[in-house]
Amino acid sequence: KKILNRHLLVHSEQRKYKCDVCDKSFKIKYNLNSHLLRHSEQRKYKCDVCDKSFKMKDGLNKHLIIHSEQRKYKCDVCDKSFKLKGSLYTHLLFHSEQRKYKCDVCDKSFKLKGSLYTHLLFHSEQRKYKCDVCDKSFKVKASLSKHLLIHSEQRKYKCDVCDKSFKLKSSLYTHLLFHSDQRKYKCDVCDKNFKVKASLSKHLIIHSEQRKYKCDVCDKSFKMKDGLIKHLIIHSEQRKYNCDVCDKGFTMKGGLNKHLIIHSEQRKYKCDVCDNSFKVKSSLNVHLIIHSDQRKYKCDVCDKSFKVKNGLNKHLLIHSQQRKYKCDVCDKSFKVKASLSKHLLIHSEQTKFNCDVCDKSFKRKEPKHFDNTIEYHSSLEDGLGGSLQTSTDDHKWDSTSNHNNTNQNLIHTLHRKYTCNVCNKDFKENKCLNRHLLVHSEQRKYKCDVCDKSFKRKGDLNSHILRHSEQRKYKCDVCDKSFKGKSNLNSHIVTHSEQRKYKCDVCDKSFKVKSNLNDHLVTHSEQRKYKCDVCDKSFKVKSSLNEHLIIHSDQRKYKCDVCDKSFKVKSSLNKHLIIHSDQRKYKCDVCDKSFKVKSSLNKHLIIHSDPRKYKCDVCNKSFKVKGELNRHLLIHSEQRKYKCDVCDKSFKVKRSLNKHLIIHSEQRKYKCNVCDKSFKVKSSLNVHLIIHSDQRKYKCDVCNKSFKVKGDLNRHLLIHSEQRKYKCDVCDKSFKVKSSLNKHLIIHSEQRKYKCDVCDKSFKVKGDLNRHLLIHSQQRKYKCDVCDKSFKVKSSLNKHLIIHSEQRQ
Repeated sequence: KKILNRHLLVHSEQRKYKCDVCDKSFKIKYNLNSHLLRHSEQRKYKCDVCDKSFKMKDGLNKHLIIHSEQRKYKCDVCDKSFKLKGSLYTHLLFHSEQRKYKCDVCDKSFKLKGSLYTHLLFHSEQRKYKCDVCDKSFKVKASLSKHLLIHSEQRKYKCDVCDKSFKLKSSLYTHLLFHSDQRKYKCDVCDKNFKVKASLSKHLIIHSEQRKYKCDVCDKSFKMKDGLIKHLIIHSEQRKYNCDVCDKGFTMKGGLNKHLIIHSEQRKYKCDVCDNSFKVKSSLNVHLIIHSDQRKYKCDVCDKSFKVKNGLNKHLLIHSQQRKYKCDVCDKSFKVKASLSKHLLIHSEQTKFNCDVCDKSFKRKEPKHFDNTIEYHSSLEDGLGGSLQTSTDDHKWDSTSNHNNTNQNLIHTLHRKYTCNVCNKDFKENKCLNRHLLVHSEQRKYKCDVCDKSFKRKGDLNSHILRHSEQRKYKCDVCDKSFKGKSNLNSHIVTHSEQRKYKCDVCDKSFKVKSNLNDHLVTHSEQRKYKCDVCDKSFKVKSSLNEHLIIHSDQRKYKCDVCDKSFKVKSSLNKHLIIHSDQRKYKCDVCDKSFKVKSSLNKHLIIHSDPRKYKCDVCNKSFKVKGELNRHLLIHSEQRKYKCDVCDKSFKVKRSLNKHLIIHSEQRKYKCNVCDKSFKVKSSLNVHLIIHSDQRKYKCDVCNKSFKVKGDLNRHLLIHSEQRKYKCDVCDKSFKVKSSLNKHLIIHSEQRKYKCDVCDKSFKVKGDLNRHLLIHSQQRKYKCDVCDKSFKVKSSLNKHLIIHSEQRQ
C-alpha cells in the first residue's frame, strides 16, 4: 500500500516540496533531495578511470557504463546497440512517427520531452550561460559546452582516411560522409542527392518561396537564417579580418580567405580545353561555361538567353525603370549599387593606384568596362582590356588568373599575339581581335526601328538611336549646352579646358583631345591610301574621302525651309541657316565687330594681327593665313584646269569658274530696292548699293579725295605713285595697274571679237562695242539741267556742261 500511495503522487498535481534556491517544486521529497545536490558544490562520488566526480551516486553508475565496451541494449529496427537502456528508449522514439510534445508558442511538435524543453529556450530571451573567454552567451548549457571547444586547441577526434582532426565528434561524423560515395538523401523536386540529411533540409529551402528572415535595415528577406546573418555584415562598418599582405579589411573571414588566394602564385585548377589555370575552383567552373554553347537562362521580355543566371539577373535590370541607388553629390541615379560605387570615384580626387612603368595614377584598381585601370590600361591602345569580374559568389571571373596576369600593363608591352587573318592587324588581347573581326563581317543584325538602318554592333545601334530622340539630358555646367549622349558632353567639356596635354612631335602643335592629335599626325604623312574611284583624287583620311564622294552625287536631300536652297551635306545646311539668323554672338574685342560664325571671327582676328608669317617665294608677298598664300600661288602658276563649257575660257581656281558661269546665266535674282536694277551675283549688288549711299569713308591722304569703296581708293593711290611695274613687251610702255596693261595689249592685237549686230562693225574691247551700240539707240537718258539737251553717253553730257561753264566766265 505504501508503494501505491507513492505512485498515486505521480497522478497528483500537488507539488508541496519546494526548493529554497530556485523555487522549483516537486511531488516527492526524495526528488527534492536529489535536486538540492545540484545546487551543492560537493562532488563526493569519483570515477576511478578518468577522475571525473559526481554529486550523486547514480550519476557515477551511469558514467561507469561509458568506460564499458558492453552494449547489451540493441534496437530491433536498425541493429544499433546502446550501453544504457534509457538510451535505447530514447533512440526508439526516432523510429516512431508520434510527436506528442507540442510547443505552445509555434505549434512545433517533438518526439522527446527534452527536445521540447530545449526548443522552448529559443522562444526565451534569457541567455544565462556565458562564455568566460569571449563573453558570448547561450540559452542552453550544451551550446556553451560546444562553443568552449572553439577556444580549445585540442582536436581529439581524428579521421582515419585523411588524418584531419576535429574538436567535436559530430564534426568528425559529418566529415566522414565526404569520403563516402553514398548519397541516400534525395530531393523529391529536382532529384539531387545528398550525403547528409541536414544538407537536404537546407536544399529544400531553395524550392520554397517562403522568406521568413527579414533584414531590419533594408527590408531584404532570406530563406535561411545564415543568409540573413551574412547579409547583416554588409550594413556593419566593422572590418575585423585584415590581410597581412596589403592591409585590406573584410567583414567576414571567408572573404579574407578568398582574398588571400590573390597573393598566392599557385594555380592548381586547370582548364582541359584551353590550358588556362585558376587559383579558385569556382573560377574554373565559371570559365568552363565559356566553352559551353548551352544558354539555359532566358529573358522573358526580349528572349535573350544567357549561360549564367547572374548574367540574366544583370540583364533584367535593363528592362527595369527603377533606379534606387542615388548619388548624393550630383543626384544621378543607378540601377545597380556597384555602378553607384564606381560613379562616386568620379567625385573623388584620390588616385591611389600607380603604374610602375609610367607613373600614371588611377582612382580604381578594378576594371570599368575594361578600360582606365592600372591592370587593364591596355584599352587606351586597343579599346578593350581585362576579363569580366562580377560580385556574386556563384559567377566570378578570377581577376588574377593566368589571362589577367598577361593583361597587366599591356600598354607598355609590344607583344601582340592575336592577328587578324583578313588584314593582318595585330592585337594584344583576344577580345580586341573578336571586336575587330566585326569590321570585316557583312552581317548587320542590330536594326533601328525608326529608319531601318542596321549595325554590326549593338553599341553602335544604341548610339544611333539617340539621334532620333529629342531628349538632351546631359547639360554642360559652363555654357548650358545640352547633349543627347554623355560621351558628347565629355568631349565638349574639354573645349572649356585650357590644358593641351597632347603635343605633336613634328611641329609642336598641342591638342586637348588625343583623337585630334591622331588626326593631325596624318597631315605630316605623305601616304594617301583612300582613293576616289570617280576622279582618282586620293586622301589621307577616310572621312575626307566620304565627304569628297558627296561632290560626285547629285542628291541634295537637306533643304532650307526659308529660301528652298538645298545641300548635299547637313553641316552645309546648318551653316547656311545662320545666314537667315540675325544673331551675331561672336564679337571682336578689338573693334566690336560681331559675327554669326566663330570661324568668321577667327579669320577676322588675323586682321588685327601684325605678323605675316606666310611668304610667297616668287614675289615676296606675305600673308597672315596659309590659305591666302595657297590661293595667291595660283597666280604664278600657268595651269588653268577649270574650263568653261560655254566659251572655253579656263581658270586657275574652281571658285573663279563658278563666278564666271553666272555670266552665261540670264537669271538676275539679286535686285536693288532703290533703282530696281538687278544683278546675277550678290557681291555685285552690294557694290552697287554703295552708289546710293552718300558715305565716303575711304579717304586719300595725299589729295583728300574720298571714296565709297576701298578698292577705288587703292586704284586712286596708284595715281600718286611714280612706280610703273607693268610694262608692255611690244612698245615698252609701262603702266601702274595690271588691268591697264591688259587693256593696252589689246591695241597690239589684230583680233576683234566683239561685233555689232546692226552694222557689222567689230571692236577689240567689249566696252568700245557697248559705247558704239548707243549710236544705234534712240534713248538719251543723260539730260542737261541748264538747257534740257539730252545725250546718249554721260561723257558727252560732261563735255556739253563745259559750254555752260565758259559762258558763265
